[in-house]
Parts: sequence; structure tokens; C-alpha cells
Amino acid sequence: MRFVLAALALCCLAPAAASLPFVRSAELMDAMSNTDEQIVLGISSRGNCGEPCELFNKFLSKLADKMDGFFQVIQADVTTQIMLGSDESTIQSLYNVSTIPMIQVFPYGLKDFRRPLTIPTNATGQLMHVYQSGKTMKQVHDVFLQFLPQNEVKQLSSSDVEDFIRSDPAKAQALLVTSKATIPPMLTKLSLDFSTGVKFGTIRSTHQASLDKLRDLTKIEVQTFPKLLVRGVGGVYSEYSGALTLGAISAGLQAINPGVIVPELTSKEVLEDSCTSKGGICVVALLPGNFDKHLEVFKLSASRRFSSGDTAAQAPLTNFAWANVDRQDDFVTGFGVDMFPAVIAMNPRKKLYSAMRGTFDVLQIRGFILNVLQGREALTKMEKLPALEKIGPSMSAAKMSEMMGGTRKPEL
Repeated sequence: MRFVLAALALCCLAPAAASLPFVRSAELMDAMSNTDEQIVLGISSRGNCGEPCELFNKFLSKLADKMDGFFQVIQADVTTQIMLGSDESTIQSLYNVSTIPMIQVFPYGLKDFRRPLTIPTNATGQLMHVYQSGKTMKQVHDVFLQFLPQNEVKQLSSSDVEDFIRSDPAKAQALLVTSKATIPPMLTKLSLDFSTGVKFGTIRSTHQASLDKLRDLTKIEVQTFPKLLVRGVGGVYSEYSGALTLGAISAGLQAINPGVIVPELTSKEVLEDSCTSKGGICVVALLPGNFDKHLEVFKLSASRRFSSGDTAAQAPLTNFAWANVDRQDDFVTGFGVDMFPAVIAMNPRKKLYSAMRGTFDVLQIRGFILNVLQGREALTKMEKLPALEKIGPSMSAAKMSEMMGGTRKPEL
């Protein structure tokens, strides 16, 4: 193996951040399996590499420090072992590494070791060179920020401001009024982190008609930019007054975030709104009457970002809902499932579905969804979608206990 760095005058990357350690195999596997965060994986060597790897470590350490919260930076030895299903490999053999250092990027969402975005050794060296100068540091940051999925934030015009504010009442909202034509990376990252419970939008400060519409609907006159407006579920819009930093805004949004929202299928209209009209697949949990515990498991499964594409630009193609099997017998019977709780993944437009086999737990459900998205699950064709009865919302055991005057909470 060759230790290559482009012929650049890399004397320093000061000021030095804390040295980024090499991760062990188990740590790398855990990060890849259990976080949605984009991972920037630096591949180097613990020894026998000399100055190229020392400079690379300084570069990664500083990148991790500057971009904390935007993505995760990890450094691994080229000999680190990884598991691909039941097969064992190493980073070197999997990526056919002949020169180091190099970088592999795994975009936000579920990750696969076999589908990285590669920044080869020569390009890595060029990034290191550019990163020496504070004036060009942003250019390097933008290289990695470009891999963040870009379609969670809606850019609004005067014609759709009202629809944005009035739709999805179960979600909180964050609306940025900005002079910039592009969506700030910070807002993009926040929209990914809170996508299950908060809806994000932007309005250009130069679009007076949009500002007028915003004022009429929210009673807020925005005069300075950028200005972030937030609204909790069932509340009214207010001006965010904290620091315009990733950490501060994240803490503010956490206070109004309702968490993962999984609607109950109480009519064919709910199925249309929650799944069919959005496209992609609809993952439906078929739950028994005492559904509290199982619904929490399903919500935890739905909290991850699923994508069917090899690049971060691919939109998530998964929507989630659940049905009470005691109250939607015709719907459940249409999928031929007789053991509950159960999970089905269906494409309502194409009338295709697949039923999960195995235990009802988070890992099993996530694995099933990923297999469906990647075409590794057999799909069954339906003549028509099973019928849904129009019913009221099911009452949880906790709510029923409260109404009956009890104090016992369901086990979660």
C-alpha cells in the first residue's frame, strides 16, 4: 500500500483541535447502524504512514471540531474489520484501498458499507490544502454539506404560504425569512433532525407579497432578516429570540417537537392523505386492541430516515401509519395476515404489498423496510386496496384507564 498525499505545502493546520482517535471495529459498526447522522469516514493507518497520516489526522480533527452537529467525523485504520451481514471483511479489502489517506462519505439516514461516496486520495489532499486557510475553509465544509438531503425544506411563494401554515396540524412548524436565495445548511440539517415532528419552510425577504401574506396569517411583521418564526402544535407563531446557531435552535425546537407522528388509519381519506398522495411506500403496523406498547415500538422504528437511493439527494420514500385490527377487520383480512402485531409495506398506487416475517421489534422492522426499499422483498399484487371503515380514533389503554379513574399506566 502507498501512503500518498498530493505535493502540497502542508506545514500546519493550526490552531490544532483535539486529536481524533481511531475507532475500533465495534464502534464503527455501532455508528453505521444506530445513527442517522452523515458520517465522514477518514481511512488512514495507525503506523508506518508518517507525515501524510499525521496531517490527515489534524485535518479530520479540525473538521470534526468545526462541523460538530452537522455531520460526524470518524477515523478508522485501513485494517479495521467490518461485518457485511454474516460475512467479515476489512476496510482495505472492501474498498480495494491501495493509497491512503482517503475519505468515504455515508449520507444522512440508513447506511450501507457497500454504498459510500468516495473522495479519493488526491482529492483528499487538495481538500487538506484548501483547509489551511481560514478564508477558504467554508469551501471544504460545503463539499461535505452538499451530501445532506436537500428536499425537507419548502421554499414558499405567496401562493402557498397559507397552505403551508394550515396543513399538517399535528406537526410543529419552523419558518425562516431570509434574504438568501438558497436554503442555509443549518436549516437543512435541522429539518432532517426534526423531520418526524416539525415542518420547515423559507420565505425570501425580497418577496413582499409573501411577507404580506405571512403578516395577515400570523400577525407578525418581519422587518429584520434572517428571522425565524416557530409554532408548536395547536399554538400560534412567535419570533424565535435565541442565538442563530445549530445547537441553540435545536434546543428551542426540541421544546415544541411533538415527536414521531404515526396516524391511525380511520378511513380511506386518512390513507390517501398519509400515504397514497405522497407516493412511495406506506409501512402499516397492524396492531391489536391493546396497542400502546406495540405502537411505541413502531414509532421508534419510524424515527429513522429511510432512503431507497444511493445518494443523499434521494427523497425518503417511506410513510407510516397503523390500523387497529379489532376495528378494521376487512382491511386486515385483505393482506392475509393472521398473527398480530404485524407490519406490511405497500405501494397504494401500484397495489403491491409485502408482509414482514419475524418478531415485532425495532431492528426487525427497520431491516424489513430497508429490504423492501432495496428490492430484496417479494411483493404481492392486489386487485384493489382493502377497504377501510370510517371510524373514530382508537382509545389507548392509558386514556381508557384515565377515563375509568384508574392510575395504572401501560407498560412501555
